[in-house]
Amino acid sequence: MNKIQVFVSSKYSEFEMERALVKHEIDSFPFLESILAEDWSPRTGRSEDFYIADVNRSHIYIGLFGSVYSKPTHVEYEAACGNPHRERLIYLRDCPPGKRDPELRGLIADILDQHVVRKYAKPVDLLPVLQSDLQAALWRIVDLCKRLGDSADSRIGPTTRDLRIPQSLRALELPADPQAASALAMTIERALISRRPIG
Repeated sequence: MNKIQVFVSSKYSEFEMERALVKHEIDSFPFLESILAEDWSPRTGRSEDFYIADVNRSHIYIGLFGSVYSKPTHVEYEAACGNPHRERLIYLRDCPPGKRDPELRGLIADILDQHVVRKYAKPVDLLPVLQSDLQAALWRIVDLCKRLGDSADSRIGPTTRDLRIPQSLRALELPADPQAASALAMTIERALISRRPIG
């Protein structure tokens, strides 16, 4: 099974600590792979082409926004929104009044119109909510894969909603074949259950 790609987007210099925490959390899942620009190897070509391609091949997008506007981060966010089936987890770090760049204020206003975001104060506050949100996103992927498997059962019969599932999975570049989708769902589900705290 190919790994589920998770793209992390932010202004690097503003979120260096958060990016390290997020990468560590993503990479603690055996079936997830973090995608961060700082992990790129040297190559020829425009950096914008590379980060757009990385966003486009990701299944989950994590966006971190604070006080400094970054055009690449803005472009990455727009690319992530280009696929309506991609999971988008967006976090907004608190900042003192008047300290947020005007361009970023406009972008955040647009984001708040389209998404539920998590706000946090310090890097240490991000990790617990990220863990919960990442697992919730993975459960949604599991549910989608399971419904595909169920819709292939002739005794149940597909509903109109179920008929859209293969297209959704293809858009995420996850397996649209019912058996492969069910196998992926079981793999993710087992890993998520093993991570649940006891008690």
